[in-house]
Amino acid sequence: EIVSSYLWQYGPIGLNGATALLSALGAGFFVLTLRELGSKRSFLAGAALACTPVIWIHSVDAMDYVWALGFILASFYAIVRKQTLVGGVLLALAISCRATSILMIIPLSVFVWQYGRTRAVFLFALTSGLLGISTYYPAYKVHGDYVFTIWEYGYPKLHTILYLLSVQVWGTIGVATILWVLAHWALRVRRIQTPIPLSRACIIASTSGILVCV
Repeated sequence: EIVSSYLWQYGPIGLNGATALLSALGAGFFVLTLRELGSKRSFLAGAALACTPVIWIHSVDAMDYVWALGFILASFYAIVRKQTLVGGVLLALAISCRATSILMIIPLSVFVWQYGRTRAVFLFALTSGLLGISTYYPAYKVHGDYVFTIWEYGYPKLHTILYLLSVQVWGTIGVATILWVLAHWALRVRRIQTPIPLSRACIIASTSGILVCV
C-alpha cells in the first residue's frame, strides 16, 4: 500500500509494471534456487511457474499475491545460500505485502535448520515474524482492530473451494497434467527418478508448505 501510494500517479504502467517486475524476479529466484538444490531443469520449472494461470493473470494487476510470492521465493533463495538474516528480512517483506505469508516461516525454517543450527532457525523466525508484523503498525494506528478483519459475508461452498484451488490455480491443462503425473507415479513408483536429489528436509519442507497453503 505504501509503495502503491507513490506509484498510482503513473497509472497502470507504474502499479501493474511493479507487479510484473516482482513476478519476473520471483520466477528468476525460483530458477536460481532449484539450481542450488541440484535441478537440471530449473529454467523449465521457472517457466512453468511463470505460466501457471493464477500467477500469469496476477502478474499484471495491482493485487498483492505476486508481490508476496516474489519476496517468498527471494527469501527461499537466500536461505539455500545460507544467508539466514537476509532470508528473514525478505520474508518480512512478503508478510508486509500479504499477512498470510507469515505461515511460510514453517517450511522455510526446515531449510534453515538443515543448513544451520537451532539458533539460526530462531533468528530467521524472529526476524521475519517481528519485522513483518511491525509493518502493519501504521495501518493499525489509523484503523485499530479493523486491520485484522476478514471477509465476513459467508464462506464458499465446498465445490467452489475445490474449483478455486484446482482449475482456478492451475488451469484445465495444468490440472490434467498433475493428475497424469500422480497416476504415473502411483503405477510406476519404483521406476521414477526425481530430477532433484530430495533430502529429508526438502521433503518435510515441501510437504509442510503444501499443507499450509491448502
